[in-house]
Parts: sequence; C-alpha cells; structure tokens
Amino acid sequence: MVDSRRGLRQFQFMDSVSITVFKSKCQELLSKLGRTQRPILITKDNKPVATVVPVSEKDATGLDFFRGSVANYGDIVSPTGETWNADQ
Repeated sequence: MVDSRRGLRQFQFMDSVSITVFKSKCQELLSKLGRTQRPILITKDNKPVATVVPVSEKDATGLDFFRGSVANYGDIVSPTGETWNADQ
C-alpha cells in the first residue's frame, strides 16, 4: 500500500533507526533482520531515506533479477572480415 501524501509504502517495520545508529550497529541490525525478516526504516533528520528489506532465498543469488534480460548475439569477438580505416 502506498501513502499518497508521502509516497511511502506502509510496512510493519522492525525498527526505525537513524543513519548514524545504522552505521554504528549495521552488523547487529542486519543479523536481527535476518532472524525476524522484517524491514528496517533508516532515517536522516527524522525523515525516511531508505528501507533495508530481507532477501528471499529464491533471490539470494541475485540472478533472478536478470532472468530474461540477457540477449545472445553469438560470437562478438572474432574478426568480421571487414576492413576498417584504422587498419590502413
């Protein structure tokens, strides 16, 4: 759900932390995120700047993001047989 006044998604946040606290306790917060699977809202000057969300095991490799987006053009490194001005 998106709050049209702010353009923010409505989540059940595990925590809302300042960017300073996140920097100093990053490892601890990410470990907690892994256990609870609940997003963390990061704020700067009490304004939301980022959300850290857990990665599903399906997307853990990151390859699913690229699925269907790669094209195969065959051999793109072999000589074409054409003469270029640079070859003269």
